[in-house]
Amino acid sequence: MKIIHITQKKDWDNCLLKGVYSSDTLQSQGFIHCCLPEQVEAVKEQWFKGIQQLLLLEIETELLSSKVIFENLEGGREQFPHVYGPINFEAITRINK
Repeated sequence: MKIIHITQKKDWDNCLLKGVYSSDTLQSQGFIHCCLPEQVEAVKEQWFKGIQQLLLLEIETELLSSKVIFENLEGGREQFPHVYGPINFEAITRINK
């Protein structure tokens, strides 16, 4: 299954030096926020409006070394994939702008 993580280019560049993708939410919330392809536009509009140089990391869940859980922690009905650990580069199958 493909899921998407939205990130800024500068954050991606920093992770390239480390050899694994992580985000600040992994430290602060315990997981990396992702979405399904059909959720991308709404997520970009709500959380990334006006932010430049965004990248969409396409992730193949079967290649992930970390656990994925679909959940909504804000009480809504719509489920979002959360990655509970770093994202290994082998699981990132495409990077789109």
